Amino acid sequence: MRINPLLLLLPITALSQTASEQIDSMLLAVEQFKTAKYELHTQELINDEWVDNISSVTYRKTPLAIYINYQKPHEGVEVLLKKGDEKALVNPNGFPYVNLRLDPYGYLMRADQHHTVFESGFDYFISLIKNVKDRIEKEAPGKTDNYLSYLGKEKKEEKTYHHIQIENPDFKHQKHIVKEGEDLVTIARKNHLNERYILEKNKLNFYDDVAAGEEITIPNSFAQKVELWIDVETHLPLIQKIYINNALYEQYEFKKMQSNILIPEPEFTADFEEYGF
Repeated sequence: MRINPLLLLLPITALSQTASEQIDSMLLAVEQFKTAKYELHTQELINDEWVDNISSVTYRKTPLAIYINYQKPHEGVEVLLKKGDEKALVNPNGFPYVNLRLDPYGYLMRADQHHTVFESGFDYFISLIKNVKDRIEKEAPGKTDNYLSYLGKEKKEEKTYHHIQIENPDFKHQKHIVKEGEDLVTIARKNHLNERYILEKNKLNFYDDVAAGEEITIPNSFAQKVELWIDVETHLPLIQKIYINNALYEQYEFKKMQSNILIPEPEFTADFEEYGF
């Protein structure tokens, strides 16, 4: 049986005991992750240039509510999004000096970042791991021990992490014929891929810049290599590094994490006294 290379990217419970325990604990911790306040530091490769971003996030999983205050590079910009909102409320902290209602999937909110506000928290990234984990357990149990490495405990800024590395040695590119109704987002989500990478790989202007019948190039898995740094205390993946084409492509680090705390409802409203809307 030939295994889909995508399946080889991520772990299953039939790995070495230490790695298996850490992965299972991480999945459980993310499932139980309901609310949080944290500072997110991102590094993303956009058009061959690194873009650094720092933001303070207030997050609630259910019902979804997200407040973001950007510190770098767009200092003072605020975003508020709640379940049921078709558009996010944005305080641009500058011209045109009024609050805006913007589409989270639109150009203005996606121009200089890989992911949307909807991917805040851990669910999106971990869903990739869980989805592939389930498929491996069904199709190829016990076949991934050569693709995942437990690199031991490592310390950074007074936190201790379980360091796990996942590699796909069969990473490659392949052709995809766009079907009716597809855009880069739907193609990426259906195949568990990085939509920003597909956009730039095909030198397209935006995620809807394709038509049925066109041929585009997509990778055969989300990444060539993934590094997870799982916090020993909370079991959350507070550092995530994604590699494509033998180089770092994006990195996310969650700092000052306060998880599963009580967040008063006013903190998810534009009228909250500490916000600038």
